[in-house]
This record gives sequence, structure tokens and C-alpha cells, in this order.
Amino acid sequence: MGRTRQHPAKRFWPKVDASKGPMSCWEWTASQTSGGYGRFNFDGEVWAASRWVMYQLNGASLRSEDWVLHKCDNSLCCNPSHLYIGTPSDNVWDQIKRGRSMRGKINASKTHCPRGHAYDALNTFIKMGSRNCRACHALLARERRGR
Repeated sequence: MGRTRQHPAKRFWPKVDASKGPMSCWEWTASQTSGGYGRFNFDGEVWAASRWVMYQLNGASLRSEDWVLHKCDNSLCCNPSHLYIGTPSDNVWDQIKRGRSMRGKINASKTHCPRGHAYDALNTFIKMGSRNCRACHALLARERRGR
């Protein structure tokens, strides 16, 4: 006689620690990938735990090319209010904004531009996700105008 299959939600949620409340991260406590993401077996496939949560909420509207991203920056979090659907490009920008990419880590530690101007509130603007120096931008604009 074969085993009775348990509903996936009855297998999934006991592996999530939601004890800190509805606004906190609900951490996956079972199997993980080498990258630190929760791993869950569903329909004969291994799913990212956060992806399984979004699939349960969004069903067929979650496409294979969609990525599930974490607002909280906690790869084990399964709290639906901390998750959103994005693209690979969204994921890269998220990494840069949060200083998790190598480029982001290196640049986040810089306090001055290559010409020595301070990266401070008055002299810095963000364009296309990168810090830019207002003083250098003004110098380049003058050079282009031939002054």
C-alpha cells in the first residue's frame, strides 16, 4: 500500500518560523541551497521556498521568467509581504542598491570621486543607479561647451 500524499501547504508551513510576528521575516528552517535560499520539493521538482509562496499566491500568473525578490534582503524569508516579483535586471539593481554586488561593495566604500571631490549630500546625485559627482559633472559640461 502506498503512502498518502500530504497537501504541500501542510508540509511547507511547519518548516517556516513565523514566531516573531506578521511584520517580521518568516525564516525557512529546512533544506537550503548552497546560496542560502530555502529549498522545497513540490510536484517532483525542487523549488525555492520563496518562489513556492509566490506561486501559491499568484498561481498561473507567476511565469517561469519571473524572479521572486526579497524586500527584506533575507534569502530565507517566506513572508509574502516581504516578497515581490521582478526580473533578473531588477535583481541586479537591488544588489547594487544594497551593496551586495562586488561593484556595489567597492563603490559604497568610496568617500570621494576620482578627482577628489567629496561624495556628500550637496555634491552627489544618483543617475541610473550610480553615484555621480556634481563638481565633475559641471567641469565636463564646461569642457564640452569649450570654456
